[in-house]
Amino acid sequence: MGLRDSNRLRSRACGDADGDYSLYRCETPADLEGLNGLLEMKKIHSNSSEACYIAERCAGFVSSCVLTALAGLVEAFADSSSFSSSITSVTRLEGKLAEQKKPEASAVAGKVASGKRLQAAEKSIRKQKKPAQMPSVVQRLFETCKEVFAEGGDGIIPSPEDVNRLRSILDNVGASDVGLTRNMPYFRNSSSAGTPPVTYLHIYECDKFSIGIFCLPPSGVIPLHNHPGMTVFSKLLFGSMHIKSYDWVNVPQNSDELVNSLHHRHPGLRLAKVKTDAIFTAPCEASVLYPEDGGNMHCFTARTSCAVLDVLGPPYSDPDQGRDCAYFIDLPFDTFSGDGKLAPDEDGVYAWLEEREKPDDFLVVGARYSGPGIMER
Repeated sequence: MGLRDSNRLRSRACGDADGDYSLYRCETPADLEGLNGLLEMKKIHSNSSEACYIAERCAGFVSSCVLTALAGLVEAFADSSSFSSSITSVTRLEGKLAEQKKPEASAVAGKVASGKRLQAAEKSIRKQKKPAQMPSVVQRLFETCKEVFAEGGDGIIPSPEDVNRLRSILDNVGASDVGLTRNMPYFRNSSSAGTPPVTYLHIYECDKFSIGIFCLPPSGVIPLHNHPGMTVFSKLLFGSMHIKSYDWVNVPQNSDELVNSLHHRHPGLRLAKVKTDAIFTAPCEASVLYPEDGGNMHCFTARTSCAVLDVLGPPYSDPDQGRDCAYFIDLPFDTFSGDGKLAPDEDGVYAWLEEREKPDDFLVVGARYSGPGIMER
């Protein structure tokens, strides 16, 4: 029950008119009900002072049920003077309860605010502790290109350190890093006759550099073309292809008279030296060509379906800016030179290159790049 002695309570309720109600302390609503029943049994309607005294003893029990019980008790008082006195006591008790609730409500509000601040602090700490997401390979390639070609332009070659830095990024790029798989439609040769079309996936371009992917089905060809004033990085992502590349040759003055004569007599015919003539199969390192070296003019022929990631710095431009793409046909050296010889100290394989219009059977179609995007900052 929560009163000091339930047996004592029962004995006093049954006949001890002089019971000391100050001994009882209400701790629960059940205690208050017991005390109210005791008062009813004692018929203390006429003794309002004793009822008020009991009411004040209950002030420690902060609950609305105290007021409810006391209101019921006061209604039982027959004496109007006793009723008035009881009302005064109840009012006094209500004031005490209100004073007790103020600090409690303030404390509860403080705890709620403190809890919210703690939750916010913990959330902030969790955000700080969460490891930053690693940027994609494509994003890192983009950021590196921005740095490498920041001061770039027509004929400007990045430093050897920057070339190696960009090449190391490309060496770690695979087909899956750019959202490519071998079963994509770009890599199927649907043409029954002639050269199949090549698909180009545009990733990014600005006036400093461009990034894109050439997708070739088996037997696909990118004909011999140049890269005027450009530094070009190429990475074979998968597949196998034949690459043949050339660099221009300034005919030495001590070359055979016939060679010099041909070189000056046919302005559209220029002597070039073979730089590369080999088959490449992925995985392989990225290649780099420069404005006047490294195989600036090249031709790709797909032996299997394959994809090539290209970075051009600067990119092609309109003809009036001098970086338009030119196409060539290569002719064996002895086609025009006959028995002519180069200077004795010139070794290697040579050919005559003649500029031509873009081949009619060379078709490049654009498609949407579906790999990781680039975020410009």
